Amino acid sequence: MLLLTRSICAILLALSFLLDRAHGWFFHGRELIGYRAVTEDQARFINDGNKLSTEEIYDKPGESLNQIGEGFYLYNDPSCGNEKPSENNWFCAIEADKEKMAKATKVWIQEFWTRWASDDESVELDLWAGDESLVKQYIRWELRRSPVRALRFSWIILNGWKPQMVIPNDTIRRNALQIWAQCYRTKEELYRYSSEIINWEAKWEINGEAGLPSVGSFSMVPDTFDPMVS
Repeated sequence: MLLLTRSICAILLALSFLLDRAHGWFFHGRELIGYRAVTEDQARFINDGNKLSTEEIYDKPGESLNQIGEGFYLYNDPSCGNEKPSENNWFCAIEADKEKMAKATKVWIQEFWTRWASDDESVELDLWAGDESLVKQYIRWELRRSPVRALRFSWIILNGWKPQMVIPNDTIRRNALQIWAQCYRTKEELYRYSSEIINWEAKWEINGEAGLPSVGSFSMVPDTFDPMVS
């Protein structure tokens, strides 16, 4: 009887690990949507409830991370690439409700927006300069979408065909995507959780044009590439 009890306990323990590793995809309808590096303090804040918060400042104004405005920046590759040499970086996997992600508006933010200033004159505006107001104008006027809730996508400046996603603060505040997050001390631990490079463009319909990477990136682009996987 004792052996049977121990066997049952061992089976239940194994099942609990399997369910945790399953990311909740089958039972809770979540899917992996991206990765990013954060500081140790931010990681502990996230891990405390597996949630993001707009009260925590992940990206300071003026940093290159704020390329296409305010929000929580994500990357499709677990190597992340946004580590800060001066910080003790942790590495996070971000998941969201699959159905809510499918329904969420998604837009490309290309580098430049040519806008007509008058009948015969146009002006070229830089959308990758971190100007939140300008990016919102572009989403509202050019793409005809809500700038408050639309998920933003662009190429990372000076990083070739590497994409990034921005989750608006309003979306995080309302928990509209039912985001779940977990951060790890090392990339190796993150890779054990997931090493998938996520093809965002294949997963979802993203409105607008991606445009080309910044001019300074072309020296880094190989002769053959897959824009969403390279």
